[in-house]
Amino acid sequence: MYRKYLKYLHSDAIKKEMDRRDEIRKDQLVLDRAEVQAKKDIERVKNLEKKSLIREEISREIKRKEKERIRKLKLRALKREKKIREIEERKKQRLKEIVANSRIKSERVRQKRLMLVQKSRKKLVNILWKRIKKDCRRKKLRREREAREEEFKQKITLDK
Repeated sequence: MYRKYLKYLHSDAIKKEMDRRDEIRKDQLVLDRAEVQAKKDIERVKNLEKKSLIREEISREIKRKEKERIRKLKLRALKREKKIREIEERKKQRLKEIVANSRIKSERVRQKRLMLVQKSRKKLVNILWKRIKKDCRRKKLRREREAREEEFKQKITLDK
């Protein structure tokens, strides 16, 4: 019975040792699985962080490009506005020049007309003055002739 008891103790000890080893092996498997899972999680987190950094970098690059595009658009718009203002200014200047040239031309035309009117008036006055002088001379000559004829008639009548 003692042998039985020893055998029982021995088998019980072996069973306990096997249970303990089995428990250790199970714990080791759980730890290994947990470690593998932790490594996978770490790798996944690293990949997520990497992707997040890449996304942030891409986002920053997109924002930078967008700011640059907006800056270029604003610059182009400013250049267009400046060009439009210059064109409008040149147009106004041309209009002023056209108006000034038109005024000068109309003033010249007015001066020429005035000169022509004055010239024609002067000519008319000269013509009238010459006519008046001619008429005066004719009248004078007629009176002189009439006076001579009268004198001649009187001489004839006196001679008779």
